Parts: sequence; C-alpha cells; structure tokens
Amino acid sequence: MATKRGGVHLGNTPHTPTLFIRQKTHLHALRLQGQTWFCARDLGHLMGMFLDEYRTRKLAPDQRKNLLLVRYGATQETLMVSEDNAMVETVVGVNE
Repeated sequence: MATKRGGVHLGNTPHTPTLFIRQKTHLHALRLQGQTWFCARDLGHLMGMFLDEYRTRKLAPDQRKNLLLVRYGATQETLMVSEDNAMVETVVGVNE
C-alpha cells in the first residue's frame, strides 16, 4: 500500500536513481513511466539556489512528487521535479 504525504503518494518500493556528477556536484535522476525526474535539492544546488517544497509549489502538481529513493546507501523521501519545463518554470517563479 502506498503512503500519502502532503497530497503526494509515495510508493512502497524505493527507487534507485542514476547519479550524475558535474563539477563535484551530485544530481540524482530517475526515469519513471517515460518521464525523467530530478532530485529538487540536487537541481537547486546546481543552479545555485535552494529548491524546497515551498518553491516547487509554483510547478504544476504533475511536475513534482515525493518518492522513496535509495541515496547514499539509505532510503530517503526525496522531492523530485519533472524535467518537463520544471527548471525553467522554477527559475522564473523564483525570480518574480
């Protein structure tokens, strides 16, 4: 049975993301049902800003979700954003 937090469903099975490294900065990414999802915290770090649930609320509900990921050897609830215009909309929303 999936758990629910803040209106977003978490799956029971943790996902194992792909880890990308750019200039010693980690970016966890995952491909689910034909969509690419990025860890919001990692993406924000790469953009030089802090992305949390508050800032990502400006995205459409289908462009953000909490997932259970295996990161650094532990299962963690992780805020993910869809690559589908998520970065552009987040940056525009932050700067408004």
